[in-house]
Parts: sequence; structure tokens; C-alpha cells
Amino acid sequence: MINSFCDNVGSGMREIKEGRRKLSASSAGLGRNAADMAASISQISAGVEQVRAKAQHQMRSVSASSSAVHEIAKNIESLDGSIVKQSSSVSEASTAVEEMAGNIKSIDAMVEKLLAQFKTVNDAAFKGVALQKESGSKAQEIVEESKACGRRTRASPPSRRRLICLP
Repeated sequence: MINSFCDNVGSGMREIKEGRRKLSASSAGLGRNAADMAASISQISAGVEQVRAKAQHQMRSVSASSSAVHEIAKNIESLDGSIVKQSSSVSEASTAVEEMAGNIKSIDAMVEKLLAQFKTVNDAAFKGVALQKESGSKAQEIVEESKACGRRTRASPPSRRRLICLP
């Protein structure tokens, strides 16, 4: 029994030593695995950090792009307003030009009427000048006849004086 006990204790000790050796080997393997895992986690962490940095960079780029697009949209709205104003101004200018063309036609018609009236006045003035010359000539004839009549009347007897100057 003691032998058997000793054998059992020896056998148990050998199993414990073998278990300890296996545990030590497993522990060493676990340590290597833990070190490898720590290195992998470190690499993964570095990769995650790079992804986060790239994501932040992209967010800043998206924000800048969004801001640029917003600014472009505001500029387009401003240009649209300017185009509407210019279109309105062109329309008003077109209306003003049409009105000016109408006024010019009206002025042309008035000038034509004035030219016709000036021609009428000019013709009347020439006729008036001709009538004045004719009247002047007739008046001169009357003056000459009057002078001649006066000379004849003085030379005639008083009873014939009235009849001498009559035609």
C-alpha cells in the first residue's frame, strides 16, 4: 500500500510535472500569440487611425466642396437676377426705341407739313413781290399821267379842265 501510494504519488507528480511543462509550453505559445496579437492590434489601430485621418480629410474636402457649391449656387441666383434685370432693361429700351421711332415719324410728318406751308408762303411771297412791282409800276404810271394831266389842265381853258385828264 505504501508502495502503491508512493507509486500513485510518483505517478501524480510526473503527471503534474508533465502538465506543468505543457502548461509552460502553452503559456509560452500564448505569450507569443499575445505578442503577435498585440502587434496585429497595433497595426489595426494604425490602420484605423489612417482611415480616420483620411475620413476627416474627406470630410473637410466635402465641406469645402459643399461650401463652394453653395457659393456657386448663390452666384447663379445673383446672375439670374441680373439677367432678369437686364432683360427688363432691354425690353424697356426696346419700347423706348419704338417710341422714339414713332416720334421721329411724327416729326418727319410735321416737317413735311411745314415744308408744304413754307412753299405756300414762299409762293405767296413771290406773288406778293410781283403784285407790289406791278402796283408800283401802275402807281408810277398814274403819277406820270397825273403830272401830264396837270400840265395839260393848266394849258387848257377852265371849262375843259375836267375832261382833259379823263381817259
